[in-house]
Amino acid sequence: MDFKKDNELIYAATSRCQCGAGLAYFKGSAYWDCSDILTGRAGKEEQEIVHDGAKPFSFWKVKSENQPSANGQTTRPEGNINPYYTIERMASELDGHEYRNEVNKEIEEAAKENGLVIVFGASDDLMEFRGAIDEEFGIEAFLTKDGVVENKCHDYDCPYFQKEKDAAKKIEAIWGEGEYSWTYKTDIEHAIFEIMEDGEKYCKGIVFKLSRV
Repeated sequence: MDFKKDNELIYAATSRCQCGAGLAYFKGSAYWDCSDILTGRAGKEEQEIVHDGAKPFSFWKVKSENQPSANGQTTRPEGNINPYYTIERMASELDGHEYRNEVNKEIEEAAKENGLVIVFGASDDLMEFRGAIDEEFGIEAFLTKDGVVENKCHDYDCPYFQKEKDAAKKIEAIWGEGEYSWTYKTDIEHAIFEIMEDGEKYCKGIVFKLSRV
């Protein structure tokens, strides 16, 4: 059997095998199965443990962790991040994180794998991008679905750069507006999350999918 990694599997929200492991499936399959069997964790030393048989989609209705009605529930092993993120799910993972601890390595990798970009503020003059784009900007950035528009002329008034900017989408960082130190203005479809600092609202960050810019 070709064993899978956890990041190749979509897990059930609440349904588990009788062994206790979550049910899961991989893209292209047509059935739910015990995740310990799919990953190979059910080794020879566990021969006496009983596992459920495969459950075809056509006969079994199992709620996926990716369904909105799952409300974030998952049967993944503790500490394992769901790599199949929507912008809304990613924002919910980030919501409430503290300033200077906004994005951990697992979330950053999940964002990168799913083509998502996380935007948040730092200090009083920086706009941070993590995930599919890993860069630092001032108060504005221009993007296409291929990434950041860069000024190859090294002159802000360069007509070629201006033409590329006019065809791109803009993200503008807003300092000190309302109850946040940082907020963002853009026409790009996005989801919102809050970053806190010592119990106070610090930043209203955004998540967007690069391919939809």
